[in-house]
Amino acid sequence: MEVQPLIFYLRPLFITANFRGVPIPKVMVDGGAAINLLPHRLLSKMGRTEKDLIPTRLTVTNFAGDITKTHGILDVDVIVGTKELKIAFFVVDTTSTTYNALLGRDWIHQSLCVPSTLHQQLALRNEEGYMEIVEANPRPFLPSAMCFEVRYYHDDLGPFTGISYFSEKLILWCRMIMGILSSDFGLRLISCGADLRM
Repeated sequence: MEVQPLIFYLRPLFITANFRGVPIPKVMVDGGAAINLLPHRLLSKMGRTEKDLIPTRLTVTNFAGDITKTHGILDVDVIVGTKELKIAFFVVDTTSTTYNALLGRDWIHQSLCVPSTLHQQLALRNEEGYMEIVEANPRPFLPSAMCFEVRYYHDDLGPFTGISYFSEKLILWCRMIMGILSSDFGLRLISCGADLRM
């Protein structure tokens, strides 16, 4: 059995889905998100406008605690594999996302989907009641893309560069803890193929 480098197990799950007849790449399936999100920039791509949105005062909070006001809710017919569902998306202004849409637990549960970032696949029950496997996009980013995730998909790009001050301190802290554990408790460090220098 071939063992993949550790970095391959960190890949987010990106698929291509069909939104109102338009294939949309880089759709992120995220079990950590409660709702489905659609960047405002995709409205025109799907032939929709602000007038198509259902008004809401809901705000969403990202993992960093930043609050974003939603423009409204948009119902979209989404096809993943052979399964089609009408899904409610909260439309938000965002320029910093690496995804074109986010399918959260709302979609995951409605579609009876089991996402696996480890296997880079979705297993979902299709209309006939059989399990269908949908493969993730093997390379959702061009090698020239200016985002952190591109390194997960292109092994020829080498180790990470330009890490932040926080990341550097975290790496030093991890090394210090591992040094204490190995010296005080006689634990041995085992290499797992990760390059902590990034």
